[in-house]
Amino acid sequence: MPGNYRNSLKNDSITCLTPEACLGGNSTNQLGSCDVGYRGMLCGDCMPNYYKDSWQICYGCPIVETSLVYALIRMIYIILYISLCVWLTMNIANTYNA
Repeated sequence: MPGNYRNSLKNDSITCLTPEACLGGNSTNQLGSCDVGYRGMLCGDCMPNYYKDSWQICYGCPIVETSLVYALIRMIYIILYISLCVWLTMNIANTYNA
């Protein structure tokens, strides 16, 4: 039954810590299984490269290369913004001094 977990065919099913993580069993897999990203007893742990939020939901970790690219783009924008501010300030100062 979805939302429940069995660790043995001898035991009754137990409600999972995160019900949507437990897929439940069927005629070929009577113990049931965990949804993608979950593992362990009651599907309470996240698989490698997944993290758990405050609602106990497992999400896939972002790709490191993608995060680095976004960080580099942000740094370039910051440098350009600071450069523009300095350039404008110097031009305004030169205008008043002329």
